[in-house]
Amino acid sequence: KLTPDMERVIKKHLITDQWSPEQICGQAKLHGFSMVSHERIYELIRKDKADGGTLWKHTPHKLKHRKRSSSGKQVSIKNKISIEFRPAVVDKKERCGDREIDTIMGKDGKGAILTLTERKTGFLLMEKLVSGKQALPLSKVAVRLLYPYKENVHTITSDT
Repeated sequence: KLTPDMERVIKKHLITDQWSPEQICGQAKLHGFSMVSHERIYELIRKDKADGGTLWKHTPHKLKHRKRSSSGKQVSIKNKISIEFRPAVVDKKERCGDREIDTIMGKDGKGAILTLTERKTGFLLMEKLVSGKQALPLSKVAVRLLYPYKENVHTITSDT
C-alpha cells in the first residue's frame, strides 16, 4: 500500500534525482526499504498528471509508450500445411534432399539472411537478402541457391 512516506520518497527521486520508477523500486529493494511496485508508481504519476501535476515530466519517456512498428500486413498462405503434418520420411531425416528454409533478421530489422539447411546432413546454403524478407526477391534467391541441387530437392519446410 502506498504510504505518505513512500509518496514523498517517490516524488523526491523523480524530481530531484530524475530516477525512473524502476530505479526507485530497485534502490528501495537494494537498501531494504518497503516500496510499492514500479507499476503502482506509474499509476501515481498518471493520476498526478490527470490532476494537473507535473510528475510525468520527470519520467524518462514522459509516459509515452513506443509503438512497435510492423513491416506491413501479415500474409496468409493459402493451402498451407502445418509443419506437424510433414511426411514421416522428412521427420526421420533418413533421406537427402529434405530442406528447411529460414531467415535471420538483423537487429535493425532491415538486413536479412536466407538459410536453406539439408535436414539429414546439415549442409547449409545461405545468402544475404538485399531486399529484406520481401517474398519475390527471397524466392528468387532460394531458387538460385537450390538450382545446382535441383535433382536432389524433395521438400522445403518452413517453421512459420
